[in-house]
Amino acid sequence: MNSETYITENYKSGSADFKGTANLSLFIGNQLFMLTVFNESFTEVQEIVHVKMNDTGAVPQELSEKIRFLIANYRLDQRAFKNVNICILNSSFTLTPQAYALQENTKTYLSFANGAEQDVKNSFVHKFDQLNFCYFFPENIIPQLEKTFKNATVRHAGAVTIDLLFSNHSLKNCNLFLNFNAGVFELAAKESNKLLYYNVFNYENNEDVLYYLLFMMEQYELNPLTCRLVIAGQMEAGSDLLKAIKKYIKQVDFAVNDKSFSNSFSELKIPLHSFFSLTNQHLCVS
Repeated sequence: MNSETYITENYKSGSADFKGTANLSLFIGNQLFMLTVFNESFTEVQEIVHVKMNDTGAVPQELSEKIRFLIANYRLDQRAFKNVNICILNSSFTLTPQAYALQENTKTYLSFANGAEQDVKNSFVHKFDQLNFCYFFPENIIPQLEKTFKNATVRHAGAVTIDLLFSNHSLKNCNLFLNFNAGVFELAAKESNKLLYYNVFNYENNEDVLYYLLFMMEQYELNPLTCRLVIAGQMEAGSDLLKAIKKYIKQVDFAVNDKSFSNSFSELKIPLHSFFSLTNQHLCVS
């Protein structure tokens, strides 16, 4: 594996070489590929792999080519997984009220929200309370994944995040949620069990994160003294960004994985909030 193109972290439990029935979860972004292998009952995390993908050559590789290489490199196509859950993070989505959203207009909504030049050939919808989460992926991604994994469930990471926002035990009482992954973060807000906001942002520094977070809070009149923010993903407990956020928001906590497999993270020696979407997406029903 090219160390410049693919920067990899591996975490393995004592049972990582177990050859019995297993389940697979994948999380894919434009610069990110993560996988976790669970045991058959989803009570134990056997392995987690985090790959940051960089374009170092003169001609950047297509995302589909990177995915194909990584699936083969980790021999995922040679194993028979009981369940395969895949979420893909991009900004090609829009949220529309169900009362005004017609299925036949989904492609029009997406083209408008993502730029008129976008050619939306395949669109998908997840339905939440009075909202439709509409999205699309690059045309060749879904057929490639479904060909490799016959039993794959493929969703947008935003649909997973919104589902977890209302179902995960550590997020039920929060107002704000930040989920960080490789130069990208998801920002979601809710109030009285209703989704207020969801979006995806690229960021290069702490100021970018603070700008988007505080601007959104101002627009929705969310009080930083009473709001509870929960953070997940690639964020260290002592980071400068966390310290900066706490200067503005008084109630800040980290997300906690589902209790059924959280003990595995102690053995893997990684924080409970890391790889949150990756390791919890199988619990989503949307």
